[in-house]
Amino acid sequence: MNAFTRMAAVLAVVIAVAGCTRTIYVVQNPDGSFTPVKTKVTTPVVTGDTVIEDDGIVIEILTSTEYVLSDGNQPLHLQVTVEARDVEVTDRAPLNLAIVVDRSGSMRGHKISHAREAGRRLVDQLEDGDRVSIISYAGDVRVDVPTTVVNAHSRRALYRAIDSMRPGGQTFLSGGLRAGANEVMRALDGERINRVILLSDGKANVGTTDIGQLDRMAERFHRQGVTITTMGLGYDYNEDLMTALAVAGGGNYYYVERADALAQIFERELETLATVITRDMILYLELPDGVRLDQVYGYKHQQRGREIRVPLSSVSAGQKRRLLLSLDVPASSPGAQLVTNARVEYRNELKRAQRTLRLKPLAVTYTADKSRVARSVNRPVVEKLELVRNAHVRRLAMQKLDRGDRAGAAQVVRQRLKQSQRVHRAVGGAVIKRQITELKGLSSDVKAAPKPGSTPYKAMRKTRMREAYDFDQF
Repeated sequence: MNAFTRMAAVLAVVIAVAGCTRTIYVVQNPDGSFTPVKTKVTTPVVTGDTVIEDDGIVIEILTSTEYVLSDGNQPLHLQVTVEARDVEVTDRAPLNLAIVVDRSGSMRGHKISHAREAGRRLVDQLEDGDRVSIISYAGDVRVDVPTTVVNAHSRRALYRAIDSMRPGGQTFLSGGLRAGANEVMRALDGERINRVILLSDGKANVGTTDIGQLDRMAERFHRQGVTITTMGLGYDYNEDLMTALAVAGGGNYYYVERADALAQIFERELETLATVITRDMILYLELPDGVRLDQVYGYKHQQRGREIRVPLSSVSAGQKRRLLLSLDVPASSPGAQLVTNARVEYRNELKRAQRTLRLKPLAVTYTADKSRVARSVNRPVVEKLELVRNAHVRRLAMQKLDRGDRAGAAQVVRQRLKQSQRVHRAVGGAVIKRQITELKGLSSDVKAAPKPGSTPYKAMRKTRMREAYDFDQF
């Protein structure tokens, strides 16, 4: 088998991808419609990807290939990238925040002290006119400060509430989350950034504790206009729960190893909110008959009939969000076929206006020629798929280690490493090469893993799970 045949064989298993034609659009009209101003063609040519430029953001849609085997024997992948330009935001949107703090017994000592310090510094950085509430929870839930407008008088009340937090009791996380979301909804305003910031250092053990139920609760709040950021402190919180809440709630997820870093993390979140370029973004895909959605990686989605709805939430200056979807396409005779119509709806904060952009319809051409597919590698989509697959393996390996199955964990990492190496031989690239290096590091961690439940094990697990849930890389 020569090198070219090997490449074709690898791509038939991994992903079918292709080169691209790029169309640049610029929004010019108040209703969000766009006018093409420039077309740039690379080699080989594909008609399936689009770049749209709006004030401060760039949206890129990449189809994995222009060509699909006519036997319908491989998935078609779509990658959507939303990138906010690193521009200076001089007039940020006003905030409507609920700060929800765990004050259970495990927060005693330096944890609660640093949480108070972080809360005070966050209040320092709020602007007059912002709205904020303070909620704390242990076995009970207290609304320490109902939603209030920030000014000199209310700041004093906020400081007093933060300083008066005393730890003790269990962890009623669901009650704290619900109270925070309710406070935000009391003052819900489309002109404001409406967000809950939830801090916990332990596992929910009062009220609703099932991850699935809490996930659905966060998703419901997000649909109502409230985003949720979660911060997990130390080694004992449930990262599966905290990341699920952030994903379903459309916010950010932070792993805070040391309590003395809390103030810095709170400041980072506030900086992110202060530089939001686009928010409440939703991608809509309309699939023709025969094309089926297989999976959306890393984001919640809803499907009604042939329409797919994927909330992408907010993107701040300098940030990038990438979404990967896998579609099953039916077998067909050679020729061009539509695979999806798409549009995005969002609020542009630089213009303080709603946008609706209808994207170019995406189509593929069916062919029986495997070499045509293999020659047309679109590396960015392959890299995205590898990142997603490697993240899944990180989570799976840690789950097996939790059960004491070191051999099973080593096996799944070893298999993934071999697959990634085959992909790298086929398509090359520094991103996949770096992923191979990280998989080798994961393999070493698995072999030398401390006893499950020990502090060194918890530290190692938190680091690996943080990598698995690092949404910026996806």
